[in-house]
Amino acid sequence: MEIISLLTLSWILIVFVVLFFLLPQKLFPSSINTNFVNKIFNNTIYTSLVIILAANLLSKFHLFNWVTLLLCYFVWPTIYWLSKNLKNINSLLREYIISKYLQLLDLLEFDNLQKAFSKYLFDIQEQYSSLLKIYITKINFSNPITILALSFFLITTSFIFILNFSEPIKELRLPFTEGYQTLLETWQILLGQTNQSKIMFLPAIIAAISSLAATDPLHTVRFFSPLLLCLLVFLVGITIWRVTNYKGVGLVAIYLLGTNIFYWPIDNTLNSNKLPDSLLETMYNIFQQVLSKPLFGEENTLAFIFLLLAINFWNQILKEGRGDNFNRTLVNTLICLILVGLSFPLLLLPTFLTMIVLTILPSLTLLIFSISLIMLVLFFEINQVNNLTVVEVKFILPIALTLLFAAVCQFFIYSTRFIAIYYREPIITVLMVAISLVFLPEQPRKQYLEYDICTRKTLEIAQQFPKKQWLIIAPTEELAISYGYGWYEDLAIFTSKYQDKVKNSEFRFLFSLDTFIFVEKKPFAFFKQEAQYVPFSTLSDASYKNYRSLAGRASLEQQALTLCETYREFHPEVKIYYEDENLRIYFIPKEKP
Repeated sequence: MEIISLLTLSWILIVFVVLFFLLPQKLFPSSINTNFVNKIFNNTIYTSLVIILAANLLSKFHLFNWVTLLLCYFVWPTIYWLSKNLKNINSLLREYIISKYLQLLDLLEFDNLQKAFSKYLFDIQEQYSSLLKIYITKINFSNPITILALSFFLITTSFIFILNFSEPIKELRLPFTEGYQTLLETWQILLGQTNQSKIMFLPAIIAAISSLAATDPLHTVRFFSPLLLCLLVFLVGITIWRVTNYKGVGLVAIYLLGTNIFYWPIDNTLNSNKLPDSLLETMYNIFQQVLSKPLFGEENTLAFIFLLLAINFWNQILKEGRGDNFNRTLVNTLICLILVGLSFPLLLLPTFLTMIVLTILPSLTLLIFSISLIMLVLFFEINQVNNLTVVEVKFILPIALTLLFAAVCQFFIYSTRFIAIYYREPIITVLMVAISLVFLPEQPRKQYLEYDICTRKTLEIAQQFPKKQWLIIAPTEELAISYGYGWYEDLAIFTSKYQDKVKNSEFRFLFSLDTFIFVEKKPFAFFKQEAQYVPFSTLSDASYKNYRSLAGRASLEQQALTLCETYREFHPEVKIYYEDENLRIYFIPKEKP
């Protein structure tokens, strides 16, 4: 099973790299002075903008599929090419068609199609190998500090990928509630059932990759979310490096953020009934509660990536001035700001402030940026604002602490500029080694909502039974997984509706669909123990009462088990589809007409 997951991950990565980086590189010519990092940023913005707009627009008109998506993707390159070659279009097309026709005749005549294809692959390999050699030759391997920094980067990268991808490869279930919401919205885009007034960002990108890769959206969500998180980590490091001009500080930031140094695993993440005695205690409690949840690649992560890209583009404008890439960089900056404003408007405040400081006092950019993010979190937490968009601002705190630590490193290097002119890189490298020895990587505790076997059996049912010809009765997580394949009914609603009726031996479920009822023999524990104090708003929520609360879930599962066993006693056609120590799935065949 893990081998299949690795193959799926590899295929999704290939589609992502081709769609976001390789194709835009071929479609748009770039200036000779444009470096590799800027090319990647330009390609990312173009692809993200096209996919987000195209997926939302096409879905609303029920036209979303991989063909229409690619047509939208190639619209602007086609217009660009036509504007450059409009006068000579007839001769260019004629020459192109004739040359390809002659090549085809040559291949058919000499029967060397396989040889030509092998040569094509070999040429591509040689092209990228030569580029790789160019970048490698720029590295001074004779310098021990360079070797040490490179080794640290490779070790850090290995830690980041292992920490983020080890569990998704083993588990089919998603680690957080946001993942199921993203999956549900992705299905809505694929099926043309989106909200007309809402623009979806991350679900649009996941829907595009799923459509082009021909994979189940569940697999794309579980792999793309950690991939997005990895991109955020490296982008934070690149931003710090380009703002401070110190690569070592960027490496420190990548290690701190990517290995979850600022993650505090605590059991009780709900509000305490005890009021804090001082402002410092209030701040400590906020930090403890916010940092108890590890980073996860959700829609807010994508918004912060756009924020960092905007700062990078603005930094490029300030350094290069009105050069060859000024117009394109300025447009990219505006696009990033628009995307940030549409996806997470609150982040525009620290974004504009950081851009102003970067223009006036660039040496204080990281410090002001980090403090503005921390103050944003503390302001809304201290004032106990319960708006959904505001609550989601908590996720930026680990990033803010990373930026703050990088600002301290920058100040340390700047303060020693007179006594360590030629030894800045060694100082940074020694600092990195010290951090790696003192702070070890932290494996974040995932907040799973169900047993992994539930997800696997739902996908199995979707593959083995005809589409829209079956019904799943289960906890709410199965709605997103079964969406698009079959029908779903909430287990709590089903139990309350039929728990008294099944006591009658003559009662029958007249289902016109093959029905599967998921009952947990050992109720899944979302928390290790019940919280001593829970807000009334949480207690009144049906999802918490039925599925998050230990007592509530145990009570519901026991009622469902009694209901199914009572009905099975009177109706022998009811079968056990699957059973283990934790889960039992009842199967009720559909009524024949």
